[in-house]
Amino acid sequence: MKNYPRLHSLSTLGLIHHQECDYIFHPSRTDFMGDSASGKSIVADLLQLIFVGSTVFKSSTSTIKEPRDPDGLVLKTSGKGTDIAYAFINIEMADEQFITIGAYLESVNK
Repeated sequence: MKNYPRLHSLSTLGLIHHQECDYIFHPSRTDFMGDSASGKSIVADLLQLIFVGSTVFKSSTSTIKEPRDPDGLVLKTSGKGTDIAYAFINIEMADEQFITIGAYLESVNK
């Protein structure tokens, strides 16, 4: 039996390690596996950014020497002034009924 609402998927566009990706979440498992430095923690950071916004964002991997700011997640393109990335989640509210919420990130703004 499915419990609603539940996170169904996360999609990204223009982010480091996640240039154009769609992740479908398992209805009951919560693990996320991958090689070291493959971008696993960015998934948690993106969920946090979408739900709470950049003004209270605190990365799960920030250190004093190397903070991870939202603008640093955006892929940089040479010759452009501002690069933009997108992340959004689909939330299943009932069987095959979804709402989508998301965020965009700019390379020049926090």
